[in-house]
Amino acid sequence: MLQTPLRTLSRHLPSTDVEGVARQLAAVMREISTSPDQQPQEAHALARASVLNLVVYTQDLDAAQRGAETIGALAGLHPSRSLVVVAEPAAPQPDLEATVTVRCQLHPSGGELLCQEEALLTARGAVAQHLGSVAVPLLIPDLPVYLWWVGPPPPQEEELLWVCHRLIVDSALFPDPLAQLGELHRLTAVLASRQRAIAFSDFTWARLTPWRELIAQFFDGPETLPYLATLRQVRIECAVDPGGTALTAQPLLLASWLAARLGWRPRGIEALADAREHLLTFDCGERQAEVRVAPRMRIGETGASGEVRAVELVAGEGDREGRFTVARTPDGEHATTRARLAGAWEVTRTVPMERASLVDLLRGELAILRHDRVFEQSLAVTARLLP
Repeated sequence: MLQTPLRTLSRHLPSTDVEGVARQLAAVMREISTSPDQQPQEAHALARASVLNLVVYTQDLDAAQRGAETIGALAGLHPSRSLVVVAEPAAPQPDLEATVTVRCQLHPSGGELLCQEEALLTARGAVAQHLGSVAVPLLIPDLPVYLWWVGPPPPQEEELLWVCHRLIVDSALFPDPLAQLGELHRLTAVLASRQRAIAFSDFTWARLTPWRELIAQFFDGPETLPYLATLRQVRIECAVDPGGTALTAQPLLLASWLAARLGWRPRGIEALADAREHLLTFDCGERQAEVRVAPRMRIGETGASGEVRAVELVAGEGDREGRFTVARTPDGEHATTRARLAGAWEVTRTVPMERASLVDLLRGELAILRHDRVFEQSLAVTARLLP
């Protein structure tokens, strides 16, 4: 583990071009290799240890700064060349503004500097409409390219899609999650038809990992496994602010995951209770199953609006009914699970369920390059819920 203090050097270019950014990156790398007292005889050798390229796209400067801070926190774990792009396509004049930053750590042996390079780029006007021409010359060749897209899904003709190997989104930021998850699914199909088999991932999907694991664990044993075949009702409660809707990305993806795993075919979606509740219906062979998404007022509880707070699954009927629930505790750090089989037994336990930070989420995604087929299958189910 690297234990020496992080060394950082930045340079701002108020108006430049791609070649100017590349030159400044090289110049800062040379400058930071000199020891703190700037004595040339004490300069350290550079070891560019980058293992990937990361491109962050946003149209919001605050989001760009959060992205840069998140990348900086991973400097010692995922050294990379990172381009954080703020696009301002409506700007009247074409321009490229850049801040180049290099962060280095001295290897414990004392011989080499291990460095991470970052360029915060503000692309304006026509420059913002051709971001491939900006990004490609600045990428390190022969390394995978991750594209972290902040906001609604990218358009199908976005140039950056043609240079990336993995697209990372956060569907919690989608203004219309049902429609835009459908757009994301169509994007996977379009790119695949053009021989661009990009791997897709979603921070919101990653946030659901503990929910999926706890639900799946209910049915690990021989006594409970048969209840999957008779699962008929699911209730998902989501935290909402007053007047908010519960139909956010988290319940949509969780319901779609259940449907994809169990082979349910989507029938449709119906708004209830002034559009604050929604009923999702599915065909399950000769029977139907329904998933009700309901709001839960976010009062005295931690966490963000739109996140799942509780899930109940009901299978069978009468003396063969089984109820399985997972509920996050008010402190937000644990979950209570309960399995109850009519006429048999009931088991309750409390388990850790910490929320992943943005740094944790990005670290997890950068460790994966392969396709997440379960996510893609779940995304396809969500798309089929659309009218």
